[in-house]
Amino acid sequence: MSKFPNEFNRQNFSHFFENRFANGQSESDEKRSLVRNLLANAASSTVCSDDVVRLFLDWIKNLSELHLAVIGKIYNQSGISRGDIWRALGKDPVREDSSEADLFKLLVRDLSTGGIIRQHRETDYGGNFLKSPRSRTTQTGSNVHKSAFDESDGYELTALGDQFVHYAMTDIPIKLAYSPDVSKTAEDTI
Repeated sequence: MSKFPNEFNRQNFSHFFENRFANGQSESDEKRSLVRNLLANAASSTVCSDDVVRLFLDWIKNLSELHLAVIGKIYNQSGISRGDIWRALGKDPVREDSSEADLFKLLVRDLSTGGIIRQHRETDYGGNFLKSPRSRTTQTGSNVHKSAFDESDGYELTALGDQFVHYAMTDIPIKLAYSPDVSKTAEDTI
């Protein structure tokens, strides 16, 4: 694992950026900021492999700003339900058969199948997911499907999703350093 991915050296950066983001697509300032944060954080840390950085760049390219907003809401409140996410995005209530509800279900499905979020599951001390206990009683079923804005199931970021937020969605702090000129003596400063 290198300190900085080979394709991101100074000579190839502009070519890389043009290939990934200038193919006739208008990218937002927010996405440019995510790329900048990702590259800066990847350069300053060796925790994230080059393959993971490439995956994160693909996510930034392919995910919409609404996807990113949903990721942010789940990051800010782990265990949040789909209904709570919808309200936290500032959206008004809509019908279950509306295009807005379909879009929201698609966003959650994209993020779930993409390995960024998952429904909350209990783990043991070793980090293994526990099976949920099955209910022995027969439930009287409802004649309606689960709502797009369900309040019962909570969502959380996967470890990869959490790493994405850390690397791409948080700014790298500027490091300030003071190094006194040791060649000067006290007599030189008077």
